[in-house]
Amino acid sequence: MLLSDHLFIIRAIILRNLRLKHLNEPAGFFLEFLRPTITCIAHYFVFSAINKPMPAGISFEAFIWGGFTVWLTFIQIYMGLQILHWAKPPPFLGVSPMHMRLAICAWPVFVNLIFCYVSVAAMKIFGINIDFPNIPLTAFIFLLAAMMGLGLGLLVEGICRAAPIASPIFHLMPYILFMSAGIYFSIAIAPPVLQAIFVWSPVLQLVEYERYAFDPGYPINLVSLGYATICAAGMLFVGLALNRRLRYWPGE
Repeated sequence: MLLSDHLFIIRAIILRNLRLKHLNEPAGFFLEFLRPTITCIAHYFVFSAINKPMPAGISFEAFIWGGFTVWLTFIQIYMGLQILHWAKPPPFLGVSPMHMRLAICAWPVFVNLIFCYVSVAAMKIFGINIDFPNIPLTAFIFLLAAMMGLGLGLLVEGICRAAPIASPIFHLMPYILFMSAGIYFSIAIAPPVLQAIFVWSPVLQLVEYERYAFDPGYPINLVSLGYATICAAGMLFVGLALNRRLRYWPGE
């Protein structure tokens, strides 16, 4: 099968998922952008109301948009894979489980990346002083977020298939990941005790670097894009290996 065939299959799955999700509603495509819009705007008003201190003079907009666009990309992929695993969708001719997973990965990347730049363009039109995030850096960060979401999703799926008793433990994972992702804090000005703990979070690395993509003055001395890349590649490699190993697991 050619690469173009795989891409057409993934595109068809995305369109099918959208039709099922929005019941063929013509405005369904635009409704997909509602979640990041509401999330970011709500946090903007909250941060403004409490006058939340920002590190290195970064704007509320850059801090919020840089954090949530990356976080939503990662968590939507991870949660989508968990739903796919438990839902066990019916097989289609020529469509593999990996096609389904890649479709789940591609859509959040597309939605949040488009939202990131279109919303910044809208803010600039209304006179808000915010720059577009660095394009190559942002593209790489979103790629790593997708790799992390897919890799972690495959890991959890494999572990739960091999040891179903572990499933309840992973129900807490999204909350743990959210608390450690730096959505509400900057690692550079966090207390030393928290720095020593949260600095190991690979998602936090991406969140901090996306804020840096918005504002080059944002402090990133405690995070490393190399570390985030190793984590993303490592999780994906182990997740794929585990998925391949358990492909013919008894009972599957």
